[in-house]
Amino acid sequence: MNWNGKLGWFLRLGVGILIAVIAFWQFQSQQEAEARREKLRLIASVTTASLVCRDERAPFEVTIRNLTGRTVLEASFILHELLAPVGIMPSDRPTASLKAPLPPGETQTSCEALNRYRLLGRGVDPHRVLFTPMLAHIEFQ
Repeated sequence: MNWNGKLGWFLRLGVGILIAVIAFWQFQSQQEAEARREKLRLIASVTTASLVCRDERAPFEVTIRNLTGRTVLEASFILHELLAPVGIMPSDRPTASLKAPLPPGETQTSCEALNRYRLLGRGVDPHRVLFTPMLAHIEFQ
């Protein structure tokens, strides 16, 4: 068999294309992993016994910290109750979002209502609920 002929040329071309595809796939995987890690650096916390939020209409203090290296234009969090009762639909979960763009290293604090009346309707003291914020949407500059 003559490897310097057409068959050899096609084999070398095929191996070259395969190496290029693998390199491209590896690059894309690294980019996606870095994007996921960066999203995890936008952190939210909810305080139900806030010293800042004294208005009973919005008693929950939501603090969002930007630990990424870029300005966050938009972000929203779905707030899951730590011990939520059975039957709560995802659309019934409270959300919190940025009020303005958040530069790197900055913090934004706001007072929110967070479906307080739904909690009271279930007989739950809103000041005793623990929320776990989960990032739902993020947009960088």
